[in-house]
Amino acid sequence: MSEMPIYSKPNQIVHDINSTLFVMTQKVFQIRQRYPECKEKIDSELEAIEQCCYYVRDMLHLLANNHKRSRAPAAELCVNTTLKTLVELFLKGFMGVTYDLTVDPHDKKVSIPRDEFHRLIQNILMNALEAMNNKGHLSISTKIVQLKAAPAENPADEYINISIKDTGLGIPVDILPTLTDEGVSTKGEARGLGLSIVKDIAGRYNGRLEIESEEGVGTTIHIFLPTLKNHSEQLMPEAAIHS
Repeated sequence: MSEMPIYSKPNQIVHDINSTLFVMTQKVFQIRQRYPECKEKIDSELEAIEQCCYYVRDMLHLLANNHKRSRAPAAELCVNTTLKTLVELFLKGFMGVTYDLTVDPHDKKVSIPRDEFHRLIQNILMNALEAMNNKGHLSISTKIVQLKAAPAENPADEYINISIKDTGLGIPVDILPTLTDEGVSTKGEARGLGLSIVKDIAGRYNGRLEIESEEGVGTTIHIFLPTLKNHSEQLMPEAAIHS
């Protein structure tokens, strides 16, 4: 059984469950589009799934009141291998979305629970898909870097930079500086938690978040996580993957 994700604020629970419900309703939409000949036979079942999603969404606030902050035990994972598997599973079925994945030749390890890493990447991907309205291209990459302005509390010699670039509308310059603040969003009310969660998770494991965006072109999210020293690295046999 996988570890439960760690939340620092109740409304982060609401956001993550809403993200899962979003994926479920998108899958229902895709089934309707992919199998129009079966609409009469399965539409009532699909509608029932949608109604369940809406019901759960309406009840989320009851769950958000009973969660306390803690930090999950440290765990080691290989970034490139984990990222490749996660991206393939998450984007499978989004027929309007293509992506390329280019990784650093060295599959470095970081110290972060697997479920926390999944939340980190899934929230970025969810934001990118919503920005592109589920239609566009994602460029995903990893690269080993040294940061000149490393986190002051626990600076590291080496970081892995995970970058996810979308082809959405971009972020207005007046919103960009405060985009990781809770409640700040380009997507309407009751939104603006995804990147706040990403920043929170990265910070808990001595990492950082950076955002680049150009209106009309797209947005790139950079996550920097410190790599672990003195471990055996796995050389990646395939540097680039396209879908």
